[in-house]
Amino acid sequence: TMHAMQKTPERRYQSAAEMLCDLNEFRKDPTALFNYSYFVDDSPTKYVSDITDSTEVPKNAPAFDEDGEAPEKNNTLPILAGVAVAFVAALIVLAFIFIPRLFSDTGDEFGCPKFVGSTFEEVQANKEWNDLLDIEYEWKENSEYKYGVIYEQSITNGKKLKKGEDIILYVSMGQSTKRVPDVYGMLESAAVSQLEAEGFVVITAEEAGDADAGTVIRTEPKRTTVVAEGEKITVFVSTGKPAKKVPMINVVGKKKSSAENLLTEGGLAPIVKEIYLTDNDVSVPIGYVAKQEPADSDKEVPEGTEVTIYVCAGYKTDIELSMPSDLAEGIYEISLWQNGKMIDKGDKIDTAKLKKYTFKDVKSKDTTAKYTVKITAENGKSYDLYEVSVNFKFADGIALEMGAKYPKNNVSDSSSNTSSTSSEASSAANSAKNGVD
Repeated sequence: TMHAMQKTPERRYQSAAEMLCDLNEFRKDPTALFNYSYFVDDSPTKYVSDITDSTEVPKNAPAFDEDGEAPEKNNTLPILAGVAVAFVAALIVLAFIFIPRLFSDTGDEFGCPKFVGSTFEEVQANKEWNDLLDIEYEWKENSEYKYGVIYEQSITNGKKLKKGEDIILYVSMGQSTKRVPDVYGMLESAAVSQLEAEGFVVITAEEAGDADAGTVIRTEPKRTTVVAEGEKITVFVSTGKPAKKVPMINVVGKKKSSAENLLTEGGLAPIVKEIYLTDNDVSVPIGYVAKQEPADSDKEVPEGTEVTIYVCAGYKTDIELSMPSDLAEGIYEISLWQNGKMIDKGDKIDTAKLKKYTFKDVKSKDTTAKYTVKITAENGKSYDLYEVSVNFKFADGIALEMGAKYPKNNVSDSSSNTSSTSSEASSAANSAKNGVD
């Protein structure tokens, strides 16, 4: 400043640029010395009183001092102008130095983060953001952003903020949202029906729990959560408490009533089915258990496991018969009788082509039984063909006894009288067709 205010113009700054250059140096290093030489006037201030002279001085006459010399030119205005210029320049420099500091980061400020594009969950999980700002959320429908995405923030990113300032984040709810219904404790079918009726896509999964088997334990997302319409909802269904294990009990050979009691007392569930035994099955009396499923007596099974027991209701076998060689050829209907009652109506047979016939799965309450095999001719006449005795415990336990009467071929044992024999055979064949004895 002293250099700028020197009395002699030559000693001052010759331009504003020269002065700004020194000011920049001073700003960089306030201890810098510029080694200026200054003129200092130590003489006392002179006071000049008003001079009154009656002598009139001509207008154009030059002024002279006491010694008759012309006074020096008045430099006051140039000096004042220079001081003004220096003052303005100083203000510019000070502004250049201090004004940026007024707006500079003090250390307590930070730039606002960019929240747009982040999800609601990501922002909530960011501890730094939540420590710096007091964040509020507003959920609104927005067709451009997916559900849960921040689509707008009340303060633009990058703006300088102080810790603890409030900011509002606008979270997209998508085009349409719904709350997940509370279906906890409901049966699986009812829960699925309700969720599907409200437009959700339902996926079921099993999960062990203390709740009754088949009831809903929880959903994912959780009940009452706001989600997009049509969202996938996983329904977790209880499988119930783990079942108690009990040993399997073998009741083969036991009477039906005893077998049922043993299984029930052992924590198992008996299911009774009747069965007719063949010669390949275990031989047990009627009313006793012939077999069971499952049959592993040394295996543990869940309590309440169903066990099927097969109780003997009788016996069955196939009865195979050969047609008598002397049976007159023809079409017959064959049947099986017992105690005057037909128990199996067979098929029509052509004895000219079929030499054997089998009655399938003939059943009996006894281990042995007797039957009558009858044939009926086309004219409706019936004949006893065989008397059959059956032992059901043995597959080959079948005894045959020829019936007393049935149509026979008329064939002579003698080789003589051939023409007569042929005539009798023809007559017997005709008689058989007509049902004649």
